[in-house]
Amino acid sequence: VLAARKIMSESAREFITKIAFFVALPALVFSALVKQRLADLLNIPLIVSLIVAVFVVAVIFLFLSRAFRLPTETAAAFSVAAFWGNVAYIGFPLAASAFGTSRGIAMAAIVNAVTTPVVLGTAYAIIAVFGKSGGQSFRSSFMEIFANPVVQAVGVAVVIVVINEQLRDASGVLQLTPYVAWPVGVIGSFLTLVGNMGLPLALISVGGALNTKALHGRIVSMAVVSAGKLLLLPIVTLAVFVFVFPNASHDVKGVTVFSWQHRRPWPATSSPAGTKWTTNLPPQHSHLPRSLGSLHCLSGFTF
Repeated sequence: VLAARKIMSESAREFITKIAFFVALPALVFSALVKQRLADLLNIPLIVSLIVAVFVVAVIFLFLSRAFRLPTETAAAFSVAAFWGNVAYIGFPLAASAFGTSRGIAMAAIVNAVTTPVVLGTAYAIIAVFGKSGGQSFRSSFMEIFANPVVQAVGVAVVIVVINEQLRDASGVLQLTPYVAWPVGVIGSFLTLVGNMGLPLALISVGGALNTKALHGRIVSMAVVSAGKLLLLPIVTLAVFVFVFPNASHDVKGVTVFSWQHRRPWPATSSPAGTKWTTNLPPQHSHLPRSLGSLHCLSGFTF
């Protein structure tokens, strides 16, 4: 509504996106993760199911691109768009709503931390082989994954969780001296306040980016790719849980499957990965970020 009524300009939306992506969401993720136990973070069923789902869908859509006789660069865009995305902008708010702020955000953060390097690594590999690499090597492109502030927040949080495990007593209670507990509490309260901005700002950014006009003339191809993300990815993930990890907890299954249906298909253009993909796409597919993003956001909320 703000964008449609010209109350929020594109530059204002990009500013909101940067605040959410570089400041608020990392603070939110960090605050949620540091409260967890190490055993909850090293969740093998969650990690394996996500990795398997990305690889299976990538291979399926590469074969589909061959079946449709798409040019090589088009095939790369077609395949990558079926699994590319991040869970932060829509997945975090909905996971918090469905599974509680603490547990939902923590699990969604783990999902995002696992899928980000896997998704970007797979995407860069496909674009290097089939598409337009923009003159960058796969290694240099892959290393940019670790410039993602949410991934960095997860890495720092995991280190602190490991340290916390050494400071717990036999009953699992964290033991801190008053001289340490007070500043830790102050910093934690500050990060929580900053992180609380993340979800509203992320949703405003997504809403302002929606552009239904970008779908005109492309609804069929976009629908096929969106079906891969909204249906095939969750089905493959759920199948791994059912047949390989039947004893996984319900909240882990729920957040993992749920997150695939609410991944924003393209990172914000202000993020390093989003800018790279927009500039490296073939000219005839430069519409993909906005058109696929609009279709997937609209259909994702329906699911």
